[in-house]
Amino acid sequence: MDAAVSAVIGTPSGVVITAVAGLLTATLTARNQRVLAEIQAQREQRKSELIDRRADFATFLQAYDDVFAGGENLFDRVHEGETRLDPRKELFDEIRRFKQAHLMVTITTPAAVRTASDRCLGSIWDLLDAAVTGDTQQFEQAVNDTRKPRDDVRAAMCAQLGVTAE
Repeated sequence: MDAAVSAVIGTPSGVVITAVAGLLTATLTARNQRVLAEIQAQREQRKSELIDRRADFATFLQAYDDVFAGGENLFDRVHEGETRLDPRKELFDEIRRFKQAHLMVTITTPAAVRTASDRCLGSIWDLLDAAVTGDTQQFEQAVNDTRKPRDDVRAAMCAQLGVTAE
């Protein structure tokens, strides 16, 4: 084959090969960019979900603390001589916020957190019932009995958020 013919055939072949290589590179780059964009979107969504969940958990724990403090206040009032205190009336707003926070936690979290929050909710009712009896021993027992469910719900929440104990 003549050198001129080889040059005429080789030049367009080189251009075609370069063009095909450029198209493949562009296709692979576009595919990788789509994959990276999807991964980033998933990360952002997960981050947003964790922020929302953290806020729900903080609301739950604050509402728990408010009802707990209300129970202590009721106990003190009984010791000061007040009678016929009804926790559900005296702490209506605090209990309502706690129930709402509990509901949010139960519909947005996995079973471990739901179960722990249910136990925590049950223990706080026992605490309130004990508070209005005026019986110091019964109230102190109820306070002690609320610690494990509260610690369990906090641990389940931390696990859900990926927070590790130091």
